[in-house]
Parts: sequence; structure tokens; C-alpha cells
Amino acid sequence: MIPASQEAAGSRVFFGFMPTLHHIRILARYQHRLYTHFPVNVRNEFIWTPPASFALPVRYLGAVEDEYLDFLKMEISQILPQGPITLEPGAMQPLFTSEGRPTLFYLPFSDPSGRVDRLADALEEILEDTGFPFRPAHRRFGVLLARVPADLSEGILSYIESFSVQDTKPLVMKRLALASINDYNEGVKPIYLFDMEEDSDGQTE
Repeated sequence: MIPASQEAAGSRVFFGFMPTLHHIRILARYQHRLYTHFPVNVRNEFIWTPPASFALPVRYLGAVEDEYLDFLKMEISQILPQGPITLEPGAMQPLFTSEGRPTLFYLPFSDPSGRVDRLADALEEILEDTGFPFRPAHRRFGVLLARVPADLSEGILSYIESFSVQDTKPLVMKRLALASINDYNEGVKPIYLFDMEEDSDGQTE
């Protein structure tokens, strides 16, 4: 059992893919391989993402007023991809600070069809046209597996370099959502769900 994070994060709304229980199990198995790769005294200091908080954000939005969420629901319904999207996993990547310190472990995914990029472009156009304050961001599409405390960064690079999993499965995604993460221990909370298999005007869950 991987220790859950004890850190609480501020409310963050995002638009992205909603993993099913099947997806979460695949990601949890991958995370567990990463977990067991590190010595006990090291891995127990990491802040591991609870499986219920696994998310695949297309775009983080931050704090959003309820009225604007209702507006986004309608606008997003007009730009949804038709049919499922298959996301291909890449090699686990640590993200580094400007000082070269590993700070996050990400499992990246890519969409060979290009539909995720087109979806992100369309969403950012909506945000820009309506004056929503957002910063153009480098698109880092993947699942956050763990965060690394600053005092552990020096001795873990060799473990990172020797870690490899080649059999991570693609994820076939059929549902998008406007969702929030208020606390990593409470998991992802859908606000509006969008089914990509058929016409949808956003379902509330």
C-alpha cells in the first residue's frame, strides 16, 4: 500500500479526461512499480498521488466562477472530439527545477491522432475570446505519480535513470470532464461530464 499524501491543495478546476476504474488500475500498477524501485527510506518520503486523484488534464483553469463553468459546459459541448481517443504512454519522466532538481514524476501520454492538441487549441480560443485570465502553458500531458521533497533530490538520479517499464498499456478514453481537485486525498470530483461516443450537452454527476 502506497502512503497517501497528507498535503492539501487549493481548489483547482481543470478540463481533461476522466479515467475509469480500469484505467486507474493500470496506472496504479505502474505507480507501484515505481514505488518499489526506490529504497524504503526514500520512497516513504515521496508524496505519492492517491489513485483516486489520477487525472489527465488537457488544461488547468484554476479558480472558476459557477456561472462561467455553466458557460464552459455549453461551449465545450460544441468542440468535443467524436469517438474515443487512444492515448499512448511514454517513458516515465522526472520534471526538474531550473536548478536541475527532480521535483515531480510524470507518466506522459501522447495522442498520435492530434485530437488532444486540437481540443486544447479550441478551449484556449474560448478562454481568450471571453477574457478568461489564463497563461499560455507548455503542454505537459500526463499523469502525476509522485512529488519529490527538496531534501531527497540529490541521491535519487541514479534510481531514476535505471527505472524502465516497457509494457504500460495504452488508455482508450471515452469521457472528458470539467472537474476539480481540492484535496489529493479526496480524489477528482467531476463537475460536468462529456461523453465522446455520442452527442452530449454535459452531464452533472
